[in-house]
Amino acid sequence: MSLNNDTQSHGDQTISNGPLRGLSSYRWYRTPRSTSKKVGFHTSLRPRALHHTTLTAKMRRTALLSAATVLLTSTTSTTAQSTASTSSKRGLVYVPSDDHPDDDKIWTTGPSPPTWYYNYQKDPSSAYKDNPDMQFVPMLWGASDSDTGTPFLDSVKQQIKDGTNITAVLGFNEPDGGHSTGGSNLAVTTAAARWKAEIEPLKELGIKLGAPGVTGAESGWQWLENFFNECDGGCNPDFIPVHWYGNFEGMMSHIGRVTTMWPNMTVWVTEYGYPNQPLEETQSFYNMSAQSFDSWP
Repeated sequence: MSLNNDTQSHGDQTISNGPLRGLSSYRWYRTPRSTSKKVGFHTSLRPRALHHTTLTAKMRRTALLSAATVLLTSTTSTTAQSTASTSSKRGLVYVPSDDHPDDDKIWTTGPSPPTWYYNYQKDPSSAYKDNPDMQFVPMLWGASDSDTGTPFLDSVKQQIKDGTNITAVLGFNEPDGGHSTGGSNLAVTTAAARWKAEIEPLKELGIKLGAPGVTGAESGWQWLENFFNECDGGCNPDFIPVHWYGNFEGMMSHIGRVTTMWPNMTVWVTEYGYPNQPLEETQSFYNMSAQSFDSWP
């Protein structure tokens, strides 16, 4: 996604952002198989107009699901955090605000502080770099045909050498999306080549690898299928990141479809939200999502 106030179009999903001030996230366990079957599959859902909340989550067939939430205002943040149950699974999608630098403190002083974060970059953020309670998850956001060397791989290895506890990394951000909406706009040939050079070697270090995080549109499914075909067995992620912008039922349906397509892989919902909604519906969406995810074993 694009973290600005512009209108975004993700295939069949159109988004008009409000003023973003911070990102909160958390981890939880996935829903039982029967729940996934009840919600069915996502077809084409369009968000309606007003507020924008984004969440991140981690999930697998028998294990972990995590999530991240973009909260629009301090009021939304306070309400959402106070009504959500305390959980050690919560993390943070960190996008700093020059206008509101004090927001950095909100996430580590609330009733359920995060334990991990990512920032769409390979290097940790200065705000949390020295915080032992915030585990950093590096991301290789994009790539190009002219790339040389292995700067992402080298950075992660150096961080580990320096004592940083890195257990997972994230692949390309919305490679099926255009730059205007925050996507890395990658050809699968480029993505497969750079994955093999910069991400796949980290598997030897025991690091969990996140597949490219495609948009929630149909183009995302096709891009991932083409990517794995292009890799020809040379790209072996441990989990599938998911992006979803729409209502709660649509999100559950979308997640169910992912777990059906890749039943043996963990799923991380690294962006989710119900865009363009009034405050009350935004809060309801967040609280319903948090309660549902927290209730999974």
